[in-house]
Parts: sequence; C-alpha cells; structure tokens
Amino acid sequence: MNTTLLVIGLICLIAAVVGGGLEMAGAKVPVLDSPARQVALGVVGFIGIVLAFVASRSSANSVPGNATPPAPTVIASSAMPTTPAPDPSTSSETDRLTTAPPSTPTTQSDVPTSYYGRWRGQLVQPDSPQFPKYTAEIDIRGGIVGDTVADTKYPLLKCAGELTLQNSLPVELQLEESLTLNDNNECADHLGIRIIRKSATSIEIRVYTSTTALEGVPEAHGILTRVP
Repeated sequence: MNTTLLVIGLICLIAAVVGGGLEMAGAKVPVLDSPARQVALGVVGFIGIVLAFVASRSSANSVPGNATPPAPTVIASSAMPTTPAPDPSTSSETDRLTTAPPSTPTTQSDVPTSYYGRWRGQLVQPDSPQFPKYTAEIDIRGGIVGDTVADTKYPLLKCAGELTLQNSLPVELQLEESLTLNDNNECADHLGIRIIRKSATSIEIRVYTSTTALEGVPEAHGILTRVP
C-alpha cells in the first residue's frame, strides 16, 4: 500500500469534513470559508485513498519481469560417498603402462630360412656292404649355435637322431648328430654332418665320423630334395 497517498487522502478528507484549520502529520490545512472548496478537498482526499489501495493491490499482484528467482540451496548428504581425487603420480604411471605400444619379440636364428622344412633322399655309403644305400629324412627348423635345429630319420636302418648346430657358414651348416633311436645298432653316434645348399629344392648331405674333421671323403653322402 502507498502510505503517502493514504495519508494525504485522509488529511484532505478530514479537513473537508471539519472545514479546514487542521494540522496533521506535518501538514497544515487553513480554514475553508467556501463549501465548494470543502467538496473539492473531500474529492481529492477520496481519490488519494482509492489510489493508495489500487497501488497496493497492483504491487502485490505484479512480478518483476527481470527478477531472478533465488537459486535452490543444495544440501549435500553426509551419507553419499565421495570419489577421491586421482593421485597424479599414479595416474601418469598408469597412462604410461596402458598407452605404451606392445614390444615385438625378436627371434634370432643362425639357420637361414632357406633351409627350413622337410627334406628326403638317398644316402650312399660305399664302405657298408649291408646298407650301401638308404633313405634319409631331415626336418630342419630355426635356432642358434648350440640348439637342436633338426631331426633325422633312417627308416631302413631303424635309426633316428637330433642335429645340434655347431657352425653356420654362408654356404653350409655344420652339425653334430646325437642318436635318439638305434634299434639294430646299425648307426654310429655323435657323427659330424655338413648340409650344403644346392638349390631352392635340394641340399647335399655329407656324413663324417668326427665332428672336428669335416673334410675329405665322407662316410656317406647324397642329395635330398624338399618335401612339399
């Protein structure tokens, strides 16, 4: 309610009734010597009272267009779990471990890949009247010096063995054979063997009685071809 309009309206209305000569709320109304003035003052007082009530109702019903409603107050519950801040040192270490590219293991081999695979052929043994010729099968794989890099089979002699790489040269492999099967006792153990690459599909085998003397005439020799 507009208090100023209400007070002025009341003063004017009361002064009109009593004919002036009134002093109220710091306002002084002189004596009115004319009925017309009393009526006019009464009308002004009535209008002031009405305007005071109208202004009061308008202010009560209106909502400022630019008023911003107060932000709601959020009260955190003590029962809700909180997420701890990540440790920078732990996070950086975790990122480093998870983002580092996987290492690719390197496989070293002293056996050229051109030797890899299965080979089969006939070996000639001139000094053996019982077995002057027999079939040999060799399965060659990768490895370094000191590794077992091949398996041997001699079906006719009922023998089998493993070849340990002793030396790898540009044109040949030098190996030692250790028997794993010798049913008829027809095969000698710890022989020296040279495998010489002849072509993409053939190798030459030379067998010696000693691993330290791989020169001269071999005890057995022959050409083996690659098995598809």
